[in-house]
Amino acid sequence: MMSETDFLDKVKTDYTNPIETAIRYIQLKYQEPITLKEVANHVYLSPSHFSRLFKSETGTTFIEYLTRYRVEKSKGLLKITSLPIEVISNYMGFMSASYFSTTFKRLEGKTPSEYRKLFDHFTNGYRKNPTEVQNLVSE
Repeated sequence: MMSETDFLDKVKTDYTNPIETAIRYIQLKYQEPITLKEVANHVYLSPSHFSRLFKSETGTTFIEYLTRYRVEKSKGLLKITSLPIEVISNYMGFMSASYFSTTFKRLEGKTPSEYRKLFDHFTNGYRKNPTEVQNLVSE
Protein backbone atom coordinates (compact mmCIF):
# COMPACT_ATOMS: atom_id res chain seq x y z
CA MET A 1 0.00 0.00 0.00
CA MET A 2 1.32 3.47 -0.76
CA SER A 3 1.69 6.06 1.95
CA GLU A 4 -0.65 9.04 2.09
CA THR A 5 2.22 11.35 1.04
CA ASP A 6 3.09 9.18 -1.97
CA PHE A 7 -0.58 9.03 -2.89
CA LEU A 8 -1.03 12.80 -2.69
CA ASP A 9 2.07 13.31 -4.82
CA LYS A 10 0.56 11.12 -7.55
CA VAL A 11 -2.89 12.69 -7.42
CA LYS A 12 -2.25 16.38 -7.35
CA THR A 13 -5.52 18.15 -7.92
CA ASP A 14 -5.68 19.86 -11.28
CA TYR A 15 -8.26 22.58 -10.68
CA THR A 16 -8.62 23.15 -14.41
CA ASN A 17 -9.43 19.49 -15.08
CA PRO A 18 -11.19 17.89 -12.11
CA ILE A 19 -12.42 14.87 -14.09
CA GLU A 20 -8.90 13.96 -15.18
CA THR A 21 -7.84 14.23 -11.53
CA ALA A 22 -10.80 12.07 -10.49
CA ILE A 23 -9.84 9.40 -13.03
CA ARG A 24 -6.26 9.35 -11.71
CA TYR A 25 -7.71 9.05 -8.21
CA ILE A 26 -9.78 6.02 -9.29
CA GLN A 27 -6.78 4.44 -11.00
CA LEU A 28 -4.74 4.71 -7.80
CA LYS A 29 -7.43 3.75 -5.27
CA TYR A 30 -9.75 1.36 -7.14
CA GLN A 31 -8.91 -1.49 -4.77
CA GLU A 32 -10.35 0.43 -1.83
CA PRO A 33 -13.92 1.46 -1.14
CA ILE A 34 -14.40 4.72 -3.06
CA THR A 35 -17.46 6.92 -2.94
CA LEU A 36 -18.60 9.63 -5.30
CA LYS A 37 -18.62 12.05 -2.36
CA GLU A 38 -15.00 11.20 -1.51
CA VAL A 39 -13.80 11.85 -5.06
CA ALA A 40 -15.94 14.98 -5.40
CA ASN A 41 -14.37 16.32 -2.19
CA HIS A 42 -10.92 15.51 -3.56
CA VAL A 43 -11.55 17.70 -6.59
CA TYR A 44 -13.35 20.38 -4.58
CA LEU A 45 -16.76 20.00 -6.21
CA SER A 46 -20.15 19.25 -4.74
CA PRO A 47 -21.19 15.62 -5.28
CA SER A 48 -24.10 16.58 -7.53
CA HIS A 49 -22.03 18.93 -9.71
CA PHE A 50 -19.20 16.37 -9.87
CA SER A 51 -21.66 13.65 -10.89
CA ARG A 52 -23.10 15.75 -13.73
CA LEU A 53 -19.67 16.89 -14.90
CA PHE A 54 -18.25 13.34 -14.78
CA LYS A 55 -21.11 11.98 -16.89
CA SER A 56 -20.87 14.89 -19.31
CA GLU A 57 -17.11 14.43 -19.86
CA THR A 58 -16.85 10.63 -19.81
CA GLY A 59 -20.25 9.58 -21.14
CA THR A 60 -20.78 7.30 -18.15
CA THR A 61 -21.64 7.66 -14.50
CA PHE A 62 -18.97 7.69 -11.83
CA ILE A 63 -20.02 4.34 -10.38
CA GLU A 64 -20.21 2.69 -13.81
CA TYR A 65 -16.74 4.00 -14.66
CA LEU A 66 -15.34 2.71 -11.37
CA THR A 67 -17.03 -0.66 -11.83
CA ARG A 68 -15.80 -1.06 -15.41
CA TYR A 69 -12.29 -0.09 -14.35
CA ARG A 70 -12.32 -2.72 -11.60
CA VAL A 71 -13.62 -5.38 -13.99
CA GLU A 72 -10.91 -4.52 -16.55
CA LYS A 73 -8.21 -4.84 -13.87
CA SER A 74 -9.67 -8.13 -12.65
CA LYS A 75 -9.44 -9.61 -16.15
CA GLY A 76 -5.66 -9.47 -15.95
CA LEU A 77 -5.63 -11.45 -12.71
CA LEU A 78 -8.11 -13.97 -14.08
CA LYS A 79 -5.86 -14.55 -17.09
CA ILE A 80 -2.58 -15.07 -15.29
CA THR A 81 -3.37 -16.32 -11.78
CA SER A 82 -5.10 -19.18 -10.07
CA LEU A 83 -6.33 -16.94 -7.28
CA PRO A 84 -9.89 -17.78 -6.23
CA ILE A 85 -12.60 -15.54 -7.67
CA GLU A 86 -13.48 -14.37 -4.15
CA VAL A 87 -9.91 -13.20 -3.53
CA ILE A 88 -9.80 -11.35 -6.85
CA SER A 89 -13.16 -9.71 -6.21
CA ASN A 90 -12.08 -8.51 -2.77
CA TYR A 91 -8.73 -7.33 -4.08
CA MET A 92 -10.45 -5.31 -6.81
CA GLY A 93 -12.66 -3.52 -4.29
CA PHE A 94 -15.93 -5.40 -4.80
CA MET A 95 -17.96 -5.95 -1.65
CA SER A 96 -18.77 -9.58 -2.43
CA ALA A 97 -17.80 -12.30 -4.86
CA SER A 98 -21.41 -12.74 -5.96
CA TYR A 99 -21.76 -9.03 -6.84
CA PHE A 100 -18.43 -9.22 -8.69
CA SER A 101 -19.55 -12.29 -10.65
CA THR A 102 -22.92 -10.79 -11.54
CA THR A 103 -21.33 -7.50 -12.59
CA PHE A 104 -18.57 -9.24 -14.54
CA LYS A 105 -21.13 -11.31 -16.45
CA ARG A 106 -23.27 -8.22 -17.18
CA LEU A 107 -20.25 -6.37 -18.62
CA GLU A 108 -18.33 -9.21 -20.27
CA GLY A 109 -21.09 -11.70 -21.16
CA LYS A 110 -19.29 -14.46 -19.24
CA THR A 111 -18.75 -15.32 -15.61
CA PRO A 112 -15.24 -14.78 -14.22
CA SER A 113 -14.68 -18.57 -14.27
CA GLU A 114 -15.79 -18.84 -17.90
CA TYR A 115 -13.52 -15.93 -18.80
CA ARG A 116 -10.56 -17.58 -17.04
CA LYS A 117 -11.13 -20.82 -18.95
CA LEU A 118 -10.74 -18.96 -22.26
CA PHE A 119 -7.06 -18.53 -21.42
CA ASP A 120 -6.28 -22.06 -20.25
CA HIS A 121 -4.81 -23.02 -23.61
CA PHE A 122 -2.44 -20.00 -23.48
CA THR A 123 -1.18 -20.81 -20.00
CA ASN A 124 -1.15 -24.61 -20.41
CA GLY A 125 -2.75 -24.75 -16.99
CA TYR A 126 0.08 -22.70 -15.42
CA ARG A 127 -0.85 -19.57 -13.61
CA LYS A 128 1.28 -17.35 -11.44
CA ASN A 129 1.33 -17.82 -7.68
CA PRO A 130 0.15 -15.06 -5.30
CA THR A 131 3.68 -13.71 -4.65
CA GLU A 132 4.36 -13.28 -8.36
CA VAL A 133 0.95 -11.64 -8.71
CA GLN A 134 1.62 -9.09 -5.96
CA ASN A 135 4.75 -8.01 -7.82
CA LEU A 136 2.78 -7.58 -11.07
CA VAL A 137 -0.12 -5.68 -9.49
CA SER A 138 2.11 -3.25 -7.62
CA GLU A 139 3.99 -2.24 -10.82
